[in-house]
Amino acid sequence: MKKYLSVTLVAALVAFSVGCETTKKVQTKKIGTANQVGTAHALMIGAYQGQMTIERLRSYGDLGLGVAENLNGELIILDGKMYQTSVNDELVAPKANSETPFATVVHFNPDKTWPIANPVTYADFEKMLDQQVVNPEIVAAFKITATFDTMRYSTLTLTQNYVPYDQALKNEHVYESDNVKGTLVGFYFPPFFGDVNFKGYTFYFIQDDTRHGGRMIDCKIREGKMEVMYNENVYLISGDIRPPSVSPR
Repeated sequence: MKKYLSVTLVAALVAFSVGCETTKKVQTKKIGTANQVGTAHALMIGAYQGQMTIERLRSYGDLGLGVAENLNGELIILDGKMYQTSVNDELVAPKANSETPFATVVHFNPDKTWPIANPVTYADFEKMLDQQVVNPEIVAAFKITATFDTMRYSTLTLTQNYVPYDQALKNEHVYESDNVKGTLVGFYFPPFFGDVNFKGYTFYFIQDDTRHGGRMIDCKIREGKMEVMYNENVYLISGDIRPPSVSPR
């Protein structure tokens, strides 16, 4: 049976009309739901202001990725722990009251698991995902634990608001490692999402020692294990904005 994707916008206007309880109910551990803060379009035009605190983001999932406010590094959520990249290639724990303008998280429960038994380039690996793993109409979340012959990744640097994202990327720092073990955390989003999220595949890398990582640019996988979770529902969350008439939680 063909599956279809459901997208729900949890807008600030809705939260205002029904109170904060509605927002709490969205923070569900329902399997098959991707929770998203902000949009790719807002990020592309340089809207880097925080939309949700890290502390609140944790309640929406235990695996995911995002960016810190003002592009002060990427966020990687793995096994319920959150890491923030830095330009000196050191992962740190973000402060609970720091914020993110854009993130996608899930309560990860894999639908399928595959071994990666033979060395494969990232380009060929992506083709394999297209042919054997991904439904082009369904959002997929990935956790890939592997040994990498090569790994190339980048980290963002602190940027002023409304500097276009493609321009900000010119200042990112790039790192390379050989013969390294780690995990790729990522998502696939269908093309019809447009400017809501980044279409296609996005992967972030975190080294096994949890000291280094960033946005994966390219890699060669030697061997490992891939886990995938299909998400038939996507919630777009307005963030932490509250009207004066609503008391803080």
